[in-house]
Amino acid sequence: MRSTFVCYFCILFKITMSALTPQERLCQNFGSCDLCIQAETYCGWCFQENFKSDRCGPLESLVRDGCDKSNILQSSEDSKILDMENKDFRGVTNPDNIEDSIQLKPQKVSVQIKAKQPINFQFVYRPAEDYPLDLYYLMDLTETMYKDIATMATLGADLTKLLQQLSKNFRVAFGYYSDKVAFPFSRMAPHFLENPCEPYGQTCEKPFNFVHKLNFTNDVEKFVNTVNASKTTSNLDNLEGGMDALLQIIYCEDYIKWRKNSRKLIVIATDGLMHFAGDGILVGAVKRNTGKCFLDQDGIYSRSLDYDYPSLGEVFRQLAFHKMNVLFAAKEDALKYYEKVIKTLPYVSSVGKLAEKSTNVLNLVTEGYFNVVRNVFFVALASENIKVTFKTNCNTLTGWNVSSACDNVEVGKEYVFDVTLEVDAVPDRLKRETIIIEEKNIAEKIIIDVEYIGKCECDEETEKNCSGNGVHRCGICECEEGWKGDNCEISCKNQRFEECREKNDTYTSGTCYGRGDCECGMCICDEGYTGEFCQDKQCMMDKQGDICGGLVRGICEEGKCICKAGFTGEDCSCPTSNKRCKAPGSDRVCSDEGTCKCGVCVCNQDYSGEFCEICPTCKGLCSNYEDCVLETVVEHSSTKCTNDGKPFVIRTLNQSIAVDGSTCHLRHEKEGGFICDAQFRYIIGKDRTVELEIYDECAKPVQAGVVIGIIIGAVLGAGIMAILGWKVKLMNDDRREYAEFKREIQRNKMLEENPLYNSPIRTYEMPIELQKLRRN
Repeated sequence: MRSTFVCYFCILFKITMSALTPQERLCQNFGSCDLCIQAETYCGWCFQENFKSDRCGPLESLVRDGCDKSNILQSSEDSKILDMENKDFRGVTNPDNIEDSIQLKPQKVSVQIKAKQPINFQFVYRPAEDYPLDLYYLMDLTETMYKDIATMATLGADLTKLLQQLSKNFRVAFGYYSDKVAFPFSRMAPHFLENPCEPYGQTCEKPFNFVHKLNFTNDVEKFVNTVNASKTTSNLDNLEGGMDALLQIIYCEDYIKWRKNSRKLIVIATDGLMHFAGDGILVGAVKRNTGKCFLDQDGIYSRSLDYDYPSLGEVFRQLAFHKMNVLFAAKEDALKYYEKVIKTLPYVSSVGKLAEKSTNVLNLVTEGYFNVVRNVFFVALASENIKVTFKTNCNTLTGWNVSSACDNVEVGKEYVFDVTLEVDAVPDRLKRETIIIEEKNIAEKIIIDVEYIGKCECDEETEKNCSGNGVHRCGICECEEGWKGDNCEISCKNQRFEECREKNDTYTSGTCYGRGDCECGMCICDEGYTGEFCQDKQCMMDKQGDICGGLVRGICEEGKCICKAGFTGEDCSCPTSNKRCKAPGSDRVCSDEGTCKCGVCVCNQDYSGEFCEICPTCKGLCSNYEDCVLETVVEHSSTKCTNDGKPFVIRTLNQSIAVDGSTCHLRHEKEGGFICDAQFRYIIGKDRTVELEIYDECAKPVQAGVVIGIIIGAVLGAGIMAILGWKVKLMNDDRREYAEFKREIQRNKMLEENPLYNSPIRTYEMPIELQKLRRN
């Protein structure tokens, strides 16, 4: 009989619970006002005194249970941009103080943001010409590099010309390295310390680790003379102390005179390998670098035997923090080694092959500089409260990609980045914070002031002290950690398992139904379950954290999502319509080059883009908007410029559009016989709004008859000119021949009149007798 009664109660309980809507059951999981109104848009909080039902629930259920509408709080404001400081781009006017130059737009953004409602904005980056360049040339001066010094001595004029081409605001500095002066890295006998090259029958410099020889200067001749005056040394192994030198160059910013606002490039010319952290123990150098500069007044690294070589991880962090880049100019034997090294130094390093005698060093410097300029990488300095996502379309072949990096940047061109800010829950006791977006190589930054909204604006009621263990706010006591109860009167010194079991006079459940952990009388449910005692199965959430996609897409019943018309999938996140796979203004699904799955295009081979519109021979989505562009520039109307009733945002420009993957061309005629070339670019927003930028250039064509006449006249004119030219040539030839003929006659006449002249002509006559004889 008892078991029958218990079973009857279970059925009655199930019926009672099933009477609650999925939205009510979800809202009831949140016991504070802030958590309640941030959970879902339909959850509200009743702060009415003596309200006995669950304070968190949909508006209609709270009113039904007796809460006055004036005592219900709901999150009414939406995420939005409040203000934006957007000064125009400005070039470098003072290389020593480039704070006046502007390469990023906007410079400052103020936003308000609520949980689960992302906010989006775009910024533009345009690298300025002649941005200050600080180039440090660090040279491996072991004995195998002696020929390279002579080469550097011949590069004065060429180096000056090159640096001026890279940036008129350049400076150069110089230093060199070998290795720690201690055995087993160096020979320590006194005569070897005087001349380390004695075993080779040569004379060279005393051993050294790192010597900084020349501070930054724009005097290239001084730089070349300093390099030429340097001498090589010798050590025992083929591993050098270049990492010691590199770290001191980074740390000694003030000593070396690095500019704060400049592109910083360190070129390391070497034919050897490097020591790293741990190798220093062989000479007793076991201390870790402290981040201090240890160059003495002569520029010599004075503490090399105290501190170990740095690790690659430490070098990477310091290069990134100080916004410096390193180029390893390595000779052939060491090239593969440094190709592996740069993989551990992403975004801050590159490698190039150094020819014998460093004959190609200028080419490597050029490559290293443009590698820094071409590759930009933006980072967001934000707390873990907020998620920052970047997108960019700098790759015109693939369109928009989730990335904050570009590898094809050119000076003077503009590049657009899309930024999305998102929070899962508004942080406690924090109303505002600041996010910084900056690029890895330049000093400029974008400041984002974030104001969190969606928290309950309730004043604390000081007359209700909540047993001294909390504050009374929004109708309830919000207890300090370790306390609970309506008046924070219950201490949580133990887990209070009894309070984690659902029970009445005849039934007691297991602790949290075996689906969670009991902490201070409260169930912390395992994944997949919800409710005060983890009694309900939890439906799947979509990527935005909405159960069953939110109210508009589906409802949760018995742990399963029941999708509404137009949606499908386990979390009701997939639209059954293929509308989102059609580009705005087009009826073709995925441009007929892919299939639509869950509202997203899966493109065929060789096709890409949001709507599979990108391929090597494709025109993108240009044809979708040609009618709108034609109507705009010819008829000055916009009846064809809509998509699902939304008008296109159209901007006519006064200058040509930079060509990228979304730039289109359209030739058309205007009244009066004008032939025009319309250049336009389309931008499709996340809400499927279409923006068109249009530039139209027209010219009146020459009439066909006139063109034919000009061609005929040109041909006739050319023919006549050719005939006249030939005639003139013949006349000139005749004149020359006649003149020559007259000269010959005159010459002969002069010869005949000369009494001394003996003519070469002789006349002989046969005797008459012989003539007669011949006739007979």
